[in-house]
Amino acid sequence: MTTPLAALAAAVTAAALLGPSPHPAAPQVPWALVHVQSTDVANQLRAYVAFCAQAAKPEYRADCLAERFTLAAETLGRYGATAELYRALKRAARDLSAVSRTYASTTAAPLILSSAQFTTLRPIQPIARENLARATTAATEVLQEAELTLLRSATRAPEVSAFTQVAAIIGTAKVLLRAG
Repeated sequence: MTTPLAALAAAVTAAALLGPSPHPAAPQVPWALVHVQSTDVANQLRAYVAFCAQAAKPEYRADCLAERFTLAAETLGRYGATAELYRALKRAARDLSAVSRTYASTTAAPLILSSAQFTTLRPIQPIARENLARATTAATEVLQEAELTLLRSATRAPEVSAFTQVAAIIGTAKVLLRAG
């Protein structure tokens, strides 16, 4: 397995050999680094979905996923080959947060969730138990849209496998929400 440092060194070497980007408005992003970033974000997202499954009760899962999707998106570049992946994750995070706010519980307190591996960076908003079915439907639609966006984008992306991996992980998150 290639270490992140070795991957970065390979990316810098590849960038030197490839020359400047054909897109002058976008920052220079070595194509080998794009592979490292998108593969890392897929692995990271897989771990985040598992964290939300284990650390959160059903009423906390949608907002937990929103918080974790935001974190995963922030590890990607906003320009170049990972821009569509970044936008899809940020949009899904924003929309999942909106679902959580719309169906929020007025009696259960937001919580910081933690496990041996992760801790949320903000309190996670629970959904009211009486709204859980409607919220789950809305959150599943958000994830379905993100999954479809990524699958459509995969046909145009230089990193097809990463886009399809992330789409599959989002599909797993849909199952997690429905399992409630």
